[in-house]
Amino acid sequence: MFSMEIEEYLNKVEKRILEKGKVVSFWYESQRNLDLGMVKADLAIKGNMRRTGGFLAKMSAAMTVPDWDTGAIFFTEKTREPKVSSIQRFLHAAKLYMAKEDMTWAWLGILSEYGFSERSIDFVKRYLKREIAIFLIDLKNDQIMTRDAKDPVAKNGIKILDPTQVIKQRLEPRISLKGRKIL
Repeated sequence: MFSMEIEEYLNKVEKRILEKGKVVSFWYESQRNLDLGMVKADLAIKGNMRRTGGFLAKMSAAMTVPDWDTGAIFFTEKTREPKVSSIQRFLHAAKLYMAKEDMTWAWLGILSEYGFSERSIDFVKRYLKREIAIFLIDLKNDQIMTRDAKDPVAKNGIKILDPTQVIKQRLEPRISLKGRKIL
């Protein structure tokens, strides 16, 4: 199986969120290497749920969808055996960032090229606070781990952040001649 490097994943997932994540939130601002005090986020994307869709969707959303600010925040775990303490440090930084930006919910993606320990995976599966869905993104094995997929924040995140789907994301635009796609 093909495995991605971290920078390739970040480039592709950023584009994927901005394009395919519109059903979840309108993503409008993306930042790289964002200094959050104790750690740097490799990628942080801001969104808002009420701004999703076209004109009719916005009219409907104004009546049914909450006006919540959202986020997708990614950190890279550089150690060979990521520890629960690293995940907790990233989680704390994400919570502070969310409070500062007045975000209601966020996807917290933690990337590793070495995989994750059973303790780390267990910690993430047991983390049930609804405002943050933590995703362990294992680029070595092209896997994603999170809490129960029935949770809407986790379920939507899996669809967008899964490395097996992100790997298919095209970075260059498709070229067409006379309406026929050639790439």
